[in-house]
Amino acid sequence: MMKLDLMQAVLSEKTAAGEVPFVNRVLDNWAHEPGGATFVRASANFVFSFKDAGRTRFLRLTNANQRTLDQILAEVTYVKFLHSRGLHVARIISTIRGEDLVTLNAPYGDFYVVAFEGLRGGHLGDSVPNPVQFARWGAALGALHNAASTCETQAPLVRPTWSQILGEIDAQLPASEGAARTECQRLAADMANWTSSRDNFGLIHGDFELDNLLWSDKRPGMIDFDDCMMHWFSADIAFSIGRWLIQERGGFDTTDDAAIAFLTGYRTQRAIEPEDLACIPVHLRFHNLMKFARLLTAVTPPGSTGEFAWMPALREKLVVAMQACCQNFA
Repeated sequence: MMKLDLMQAVLSEKTAAGEVPFVNRVLDNWAHEPGGATFVRASANFVFSFKDAGRTRFLRLTNANQRTLDQILAEVTYVKFLHSRGLHVARIISTIRGEDLVTLNAPYGDFYVVAFEGLRGGHLGDSVPNPVQFARWGAALGALHNAASTCETQAPLVRPTWSQILGEIDAQLPASEGAARTECQRLAADMANWTSSRDNFGLIHGDFELDNLLWSDKRPGMIDFDDCMMHWFSADIAFSIGRWLIQERGGFDTTDDAAIAFLTGYRTQRAIEPEDLACIPVHLRFHNLMKFARLLTAVTPPGSTGEFAWMPALREKLVVAMQACCQNFA
């Protein structure tokens, strides 16, 4: 989640047509139809859509305070690698000069801008997946992990490790957040002696939720790899079906029908050992702490010039989410 003051500042420039002038300036780096880029959403990044020869494309703007240039370039390399392996991911669209990324100097700091193709299909929305969809969700993750297990040997990538993320969280937490700091230290100790190999450790998606899958056929399309990190593959299972079960069923349980279908699908592509599944509760704690730290950074106070009418409700929603995270600290 980006800082609310950054969201306020950028969206304050949005026109009635949904365009932001400084974003339109960077759009000229890509082939596009007449007209500007239209705002889609703002969460961790700003996303705008545009058209090229009738095809929908997306610009993603990541503030330099959110990710480093090396991290974005590594993500781009990873997505291109996955596409070359035949995985159903949103393809990177190069600029007219053949570049994968453009740095935009904007009034609110630098942004790293990448363009993606629009995948066919749509989100499931509020619909509960059926058993076949749960299995395809799991199979898609298994196929992704198969590809990830070979990626680092061919193209070493600068993506954060789980331990680096915990270190960054520990450094940013204020002294007043004692429970969060204690949880961070406990997690580091819990995972410090876990074994890792190419079979159970590598690049994970980091946010393989239903919101990041587009359904159009038997193979869901995968988007939003900006949270990819070096972690145990079982963490991706925790961050996907594990989080879904907590949100929808009130807790994680591998004997739940949804979990069984998901893991059955996963195992059609890749093995997962019982000891790796036993680590899922710790991974869920890791995600809970990471979410808390991001929200703590994002929830900035109202600016002196005011804010959108909807911003106080969003701020309150994020504060409630932070409080829920606190309750889950071990």
